[in-house]
Amino acid sequence: MQITEDEFREILSEVLSDDFYNYDSFLKIVDIEFTDKVPTLSVSIEERPTMKVNIDFINRHCKTGEHVKALIFHELLHITLGHNLIIPEDDRKALINNIAFDCVINMIIHKIKGNKYSSVMTNIYSRIRS
Repeated sequence: MQITEDEFREILSEVLSDDFYNYDSFLKIVDIEFTDKVPTLSVSIEERPTMKVNIDFINRHCKTGEHVKALIFHELLHITLGHNLIIPEDDRKALINNIAFDCVINMIIHKIKGNKYSSVMTNIYSRIRS
């Protein structure tokens, strides 16, 4: 699947209209920045975070619109769960936190949305292990 930045914004709007509970998290985002300075997608660690999006990552790993929605949902859940407010003491703790947070978030996505959405995470993590 290949999407543009504008198409990403359209899919984000769909996520917000489909899942109203994401709307509050989205309102906390200051900006959406499309960049290759992050390897995937991320939200900055601050009260009013920026969502950073590597569109090339999405185009390489997402096969469906649901996959893109899952990645957006994942980042919004970081905000919903307050992960953007936890400032780690060092890089090692930041990595450990992120792995733990991602595990919880991916489980939530799988439980709420099912394999149609969560399969993108399985595909990404299976490539990392290879």
